[in-house]
Amino acid sequence: MLKHLITDQGTEFVYDNKTVAENGTILTANFILLRAEKVIRLATKKSNGEQYEAVDYQYSSQFFRHLQMCHLSDIKNDTEADDTLIDLYERISTGKSLSKELRQMLRNKYLKIIDLRN
Repeated sequence: MLKHLITDQGTEFVYDNKTVAENGTILTANFILLRAEKVIRLATKKSNGEQYEAVDYQYSSQFFRHLQMCHLSDIKNDTEADDTLIDLYERISTGKSLSKELRQMLRNKYLKIIDLRN
């Protein structure tokens, strides 16, 4: 069964409950990290040297196998994953690309802006 875990720091994971191991105070499992990042940076056009603002989005894409996920004491909420999170986990764990709907969901719920212009 896939589970949705939220830590006290607000980090969110989807993990496979069948792969869980407790190593002392640390939870280890197969998991994905829920994230979306909007990266803003300055870029230069090759044609004329003019600078412009470039924006790239980065999404959850890595599947972690048997790695440390969090400390047991940091778990705030641990519930069953919904259908959308199950779809996301299955796509990432099998190397399939994310659908437009999944990317939009990640932006809506997990977006962090990283401004590299300075």
